[in-house]
Amino acid sequence: MNRAQENLRLLAIFHFVYAGVVLLGSLMPAFWLLIASVWWPELASEAGRDPDAGALAASSALGAALVGTAVVLAW
Repeated sequence: MNRAQENLRLLAIFHFVYAGVVLLGSLMPAFWLLIASVWWPELASEAGRDPDAGALAASSALGAALVGTAVVLAW
């Protein structure tokens, strides 16, 4: 193999490595969404007892919608 073909082969390999890194980076908001969803049922149950918790639950739902949109756009 000559030098140009070797460089092209390495470029192709690094392209796939970079694509994997980008994929992992785009999964970070989805991971956050999964972890944060553990606390949402607790926030919803507190919203019925505490008027301030209702705003927190609503902002959490808005945050989930924004993170979900970011995940879809990243993919």
